[in-house]
Amino acid sequence: MKRRAQFFVAATIALTISVLGLQSCKWKGEGGVKARHVILISVDTLRRDRLPIYGHPRDTAPNLTAFAGSAVVFDNAVAAAVNTAPSHASILTGLYPVGHGVFFNGSRLLDTVNTLGEKLKAHGFHTAGFVSSHTMLDETTGLGRGFDLYSSREVTTKNEKTAEQTCSEVEAWIHAVDPNRPFLLFVHLFDPHYPYRSPASHAHQFLPPELRRHSCPGYGGLHEMRSRGMTEAEIEAFKGLYDGEVLYADSCVGRLFDTLKSRGHFEHSLVIFLSDHGETLDERFHMFDHGGQITEEQVRIPLVVRFPEGEFAGRRVSAEVHHIDILPTILHVLNLPVPDSLPGRSLKGMALRSESREERRLFTIARSEPSRIPALQGRMERRQIIDSVRLMPYKLVRYPTGSDLTLELFNLDKDPGETENIAGKEPEVTERLHRRLKVWSEAGGGKRQERQPAMSPEEERGLRALGYIQ
Repeated sequence: MKRRAQFFVAATIALTISVLGLQSCKWKGEGGVKARHVILISVDTLRRDRLPIYGHPRDTAPNLTAFAGSAVVFDNAVAAAVNTAPSHASILTGLYPVGHGVFFNGSRLLDTVNTLGEKLKAHGFHTAGFVSSHTMLDETTGLGRGFDLYSSREVTTKNEKTAEQTCSEVEAWIHAVDPNRPFLLFVHLFDPHYPYRSPASHAHQFLPPELRRHSCPGYGGLHEMRSRGMTEAEIEAFKGLYDGEVLYADSCVGRLFDTLKSRGHFEHSLVIFLSDHGETLDERFHMFDHGGQITEEQVRIPLVVRFPEGEFAGRRVSAEVHHIDILPTILHVLNLPVPDSLPGRSLKGMALRSESREERRLFTIARSEPSRIPALQGRMERRQIIDSVRLMPYKLVRYPTGSDLTLELFNLDKDPGETENIAGKEPEVTERLHRRLKVWSEAGGGKRQERQPAMSPEEERGLRALGYIQ
């Protein structure tokens, strides 16, 4: 009898340990911790090198710096495009533009493509997205597909809204969401997009008193300033105003992090912070803008990933990564199948190995705008595709200049500012990369021009107001 009681006690203890073990591993995934929630934050037009975590001397992003301490920083992330809609389409589908069909702002996602929202909704996730500009409207892009809520409140009539407006709406949603159900939260902030007009408390943070009289005009005024030549004082003021916009966006991101923590949603979440593309400041003729040029200040983006429970915290990854890697990463961390058809790879594997540079071809596109590249203005065709392939240390850019395509090759290690086209000096490298670019382009049907119907007057008005149509 005594032996039977001892057996019963031992069995009870073993069962208890087993149950506790199962509970503690409830969100454990293969090789690590599985996320309960997914939080994806994109700050539009954010250059990586205007952030302290990438070496900027100004303290433009204290909240992101603190966040990065418990996360993995990717030092060489590359955008799919240098405009908002195509890059976000790649983030949300895991496909290059040749695969999802969004080549330009104003293009629409192909009906056959599945989005992150659709994939997670099918697995029981509550899905919510909050966007801040006309370029992200679901009616135009189809990017709201799969979201239970895809809010663009006020954007339809005003073309954009501030980070404060978007974050207030997101905070209300966080407080109301069912805490027992996993969710996908996608937040798109439009600051620091031109014109750089953050509140004075942020706008003047990096401006000495003598420069505070300067302000950013609309796109017509900016064009006039470029045409006459901007003064050094104007350039420095605009750069300071841009940094003020970064600080403003960062303050709102910090608020969101605090709200998520207060509700208990942060620690067990996969949190991804990135941008869609960068911004040319004073590096090129067409300054304080983006699009139409596949240059490094527009192509290289910040990417910081906090894995659940701070796994891999403090690591930096030097391998080149891309927007197409975001969706495979999310599926991997959630222990969901990653389709073989996706061209990207999981960032978790890279964080695990902290890979150094490896041989990987990455592609980026832009819409051709001849006025932005004076050297090609007389030859380049409008509303077609500029595309590029990078295989470090080289980047090849192809411009649509009639039947005779124009190629530019740069060695980014030796010439990070892309000042010397060495296509003629290195013909073998040029031809090899051009072959890869042609194969990639033809895999998407070989289309080098927009394959979408003409924009409605409302769509054209919104894009013109945001500077995308001149």
